[in-house]
Amino acid sequence: MNAIKPEELIKNYIFQIRGQPLNEPKNPNWEFGIRFKYPNQNGRVFMVIKPKDMNFFEISCGTRLDPVHQEAYNKLDNSEKKKFIKTLGRLIIARNFEHAMNITPSKSIFVLIDRIFIEHGTISLNDFYKTIKIMFFCTLNCVRFIQERFGADYDPGKHGFDADDFEPYMD
Repeated sequence: MNAIKPEELIKNYIFQIRGQPLNEPKNPNWEFGIRFKYPNQNGRVFMVIKPKDMNFFEISCGTRLDPVHQEAYNKLDNSEKKKFIKTLGRLIIARNFEHAMNITPSKSIFVLIDRIFIEHGTISLNDFYKTIKIMFFCTLNCVRFIQERFGADYDPGKHGFDADDFEPYMD
């Protein structure tokens, strides 16, 4: 990749967009993984992975329902739960992101996922930044929807995604 390793390129891009590196989880199916916060240390948790033998970087950002919202969700009847999930999914799809949802009575998580394909041996800072920025605002839009639906305040910086919650979606 233009004489710079893909991992170093992504670390440099995270620095340039003013992200805050957190850690580098390991997985035998990845060349590397980097977890960071954007737009700063109080931002959302993102993860970038480079799967082995693939020509793309996968970027993801997840959110867990706050306990107050989880409790309100659990009180909905089944048709209202389906309506909530469909509406949340539509908000994500409208921004052209793939997504995964894990909804249980004890914990509800949604993860936005996108890929940036490597062309001519690299990706541009602009493509990386646009993906992160759009994913960040899509997540905030989803959080606002959740707040409006369940009526409780939510601090998106306080209730981000835990490190272990990424693992089921990154294999």
